[in-house]
Order: sequence, then C-alpha cells, then structure tokens
Amino acid sequence: MELILDKDIWDGFVEASPNGTLFHRWDFLQIVQKYTGYKLYPYGIYQKGELISVIPFFLRIHNGLKMMISPPPLPMANVPYLGFAMSPAFHELPPHEKIVAWDRIVREMHRGLKPSPNYVCIGQTSDISDTRPFEWQHYEVDQQYTYVLDLNKPLKEIWDGFDRDCRKNINECKTHPLSFREVNDVDRFNETMKEHLTRDGPTFYHRRDPAYLAELLRTFPANIKLYFFYNGDEIVGVKINLGYKKNYMSWMGNVSVRKGLSTNEYFYWELIKKAREDGYKRHENYGSYNPRLNLFKSKFNPALEPCFYVQKKDLLFSTMWRSYNAVAGFAKAIRVK
Repeated sequence: MELILDKDIWDGFVEASPNGTLFHRWDFLQIVQKYTGYKLYPYGIYQKGELISVIPFFLRIHNGLKMMISPPPLPMANVPYLGFAMSPAFHELPPHEKIVAWDRIVREMHRGLKPSPNYVCIGQTSDISDTRPFEWQHYEVDQQYTYVLDLNKPLKEIWDGFDRDCRKNINECKTHPLSFREVNDVDRFNETMKEHLTRDGPTFYHRRDPAYLAELLRTFPANIKLYFFYNGDEIVGVKINLGYKKNYMSWMGNVSVRKGLSTNEYFYWELIKKAREDGYKRHENYGSYNPRLNLFKSKFNPALEPCFYVQKKDLLFSTMWRSYNAVAGFAKAIRVK
C-alpha cells in the first residue's frame, strides 16, 4: 500500500471501478480536505505492480490521538460513505479467489496505514458487503441501511409501488402551479435548511460554510444539481441531488417549506422521472435510521440495502473513550459509529 499523488491515475481508477463514487473523485476529496481541515491520505493497494484498490483516508488528530477515517463524520462533509473502490478485475474474481484477495487487501491496509492510528473507521459502499476480513482483524462491524429504487423498472410499475396516500398526495399537487428550477444559490439553500432543522442542530448546515457546497457545484456541474421548488413564485422546497455513472442520489435537502401541501412527494416523483430520462439506473435515498425521515422514504417502495461501517480502537483510544471527560471532548470532534 502506498500513497497515490497523481490525480489522473486516481481518477482513472475511480472511473473504471464498479463501486467508485463521485465522493472518491480526486477533486471532491481535495474540497473535503480544504473545508474540514482533515488531512487527506489517498492510498492505493497494488498486487504485482497492478493497482487493484484505492481508499482515501482522512487524518484527524485530537488530544494527541490519531484517527484515520473514511469518510469524515457526516456533520463535517455530508459524505455518507467512502472506503475501498475496487478494480473491475476484483469484482470478476470467482468466490474463492475473491475472498483471498479481499483478505489480503484488508490486512495490507491495516498494516500499511501511516501514521499508525489509534482509531480507524471505514464506511463502505453497499457493493462491498463482505465484512469477514475486518472481523478477522478484530474490527467492530456496524450494519446500516440505505434505500434504493430500481429505475430499470417500467415507470408505471414504479408508480404503482408507491404508498396509496403518497400517490394521492402527488395527484393533488398537480392541481397547483408547481415547478422546479436548477439554481446556484447555496446561501439561500443553507439558510433554508438551518431554519427548518433548528430542532435537529447542530447539523451539517449549521457547521459548514456554504462555500463548501458552492465549490462542489462549480467543480462538478454535470453531477451535482441544486433545485428550488416553486408553487407559482413561492419557494416551497430545496434539494441537492447527485448523479454519477449509473447512480442517482437524493443527497441533501428535501425539507417542506410550506405546510399543507405535499410538495416533497411530488418533487421526489418528478426527479425520479428526470433521473430515468437522463439514463440513470439506480436511485438511492441514503439513510434509514431517523424514524421521521424513514416514514417518508419508505413511501416510495424502495429496496432496503445493507451497508457497513467498521471500526477499530487501540487500547489508548479505548481507555480515553471510556473517560467521561474525553467523551465530552471527542463528541465535538468526531462521531464514532
């Protein structure tokens, strides 16, 4: 395992990787480093001179303890997962060869991390579901979930799968002069999110300078889209969606600005149709643990797809973590899964 300092090599690998995401792209990682202050370590793992995996880590030092995390905590960058992006050749291996290679990759990662961390945390894409090599290295495993909608299905089949009340709400919205527009007003977006998430604060929107989102929009104009939803001339919703390769993600926003009108369901449906028209095959509405949000996301009949966070603490980190005073300090610095 060694650091990769060549953007073209890194992005070429991510683009070819079946589970490489926009979050793995070089410029995205550099922007995260710039605004979080966490130091980026873009590692590649080679076998017989061939690059077979990349994994970006971010270093956070707090009270002298070194934490290597991939991705940073959600309130810092709002990146739901990173972890390993694997080569096409790896994904095509037969089961026996794949588990042997995967075990070697995890062991090499664990051995090769520099500086040697007190804590490691990896949030992996749902494509990588085999956690056994991490367990063999005594990592703790936390299973989480994301919602996925298959956009290959006929549009009528997708519609018929929606909850009955959801379809009713969407049809009622059609009697209003609703529309959506792509905009770049990240300041208005951020203020709207902070205003409607006050009871959930401090959230990502309270912590992060809107310039972070503005730079992402400038850097990836074909992939990241900010939408304002209107009822006539009145803004009734805001949303940021992300598309890369075959995948389309409901990423940020989705707050209801105006009560009494089910605009969230209506615009969710409109953007699903747009994603299909744009050629995307998979729609992800990540996260399923918040009960209030879960009720909304499950209306659209998505599949529940598991994904995994793994973490490992050394003795020093575990000892300090058990200290009440240390916990109070760490809680401000990093969310540990």
